[in-house]
Amino acid sequence: MATEHAEEVQHHSHTSRWPIWIGLGIGAGMFGFLFFTKGYTPFGWTAVLAGAASIIYGLFGWVRDMTREDIHEIKHNVKEDFKNIGLTGMLVFIPSEIFLFGSLFASYFALRAHTPDFYTNHGEAMNVLASIIPYFNTICLVSSSFTLHFAEHFLKHGKQKTFQLLLGITLVLGFLFVGGQAYEYLEFIKDGFTIKSSIYGSIFFSLTGLHGLHVTGGALFLTYIFAGSFRSQLSKDKHSVLLAASVYWHFVDVVWIFLMMIIYLRWI
Repeated sequence: MATEHAEEVQHHSHTSRWPIWIGLGIGAGMFGFLFFTKGYTPFGWTAVLAGAASIIYGLFGWVRDMTREDIHEIKHNVKEDFKNIGLTGMLVFIPSEIFLFGSLFASYFALRAHTPDFYTNHGEAMNVLASIIPYFNTICLVSSSFTLHFAEHFLKHGKQKTFQLLLGITLVLGFLFVGGQAYEYLEFIKDGFTIKSSIYGSIFFSLTGLHGLHVTGGALFLTYIFAGSFRSQLSKDKHSVLLAASVYWHFVDVVWIFLMMIIYLRWI
């Protein structure tokens, strides 16, 4: 009887509060940008920082739970329907992010079409491609998608050291992107191009800032996974948390490509 009980399918709760924290963080960040455009700078910074903290807290909690879930699935006879539910959650979460960025891109196109001085606000248009930083950031982020893809490939084949090396390179590239964007913002502010400079400035900083927060959150997400890989939390048999992180990272990469084409290069 005891043996039969041990072999029974194990069930545990799959509810999660972490998407709520992430959603609240994104909402707070958007309100922060709105405060900036209205001149309420202190409130803007407070909302943006609170939003960033909420997003980071939610991501770390989500990753921690998915890591524990991987370990649980290996140790117990988990019902097949509930395997990789963390990855499923991420696949459900991504469409909401598509709508978020899509609404901002739609605002960009609508405002550009109906505002004669969209780029200038009766002044000189800012050349956002005056430096090599956007191109550098593009190389870093696109390259990081490739290194993460191959890191995942080698982990699935049991090559742990190669996986850790490639994931480490992915992290370096991700944080280089964040550093590059921070430097770019400082240079823009020195040149007088801010979120209040023009309608274009408002959209530019809203979109790139929101994307930057996502990259920062994703990089911290991967940092947690990287640290966990040295504590045997990932292997070729338990890595759904990496799959979820990979989906998220490739998503922010694709968003950046659209940002480059639409906001920087103005090809569309």
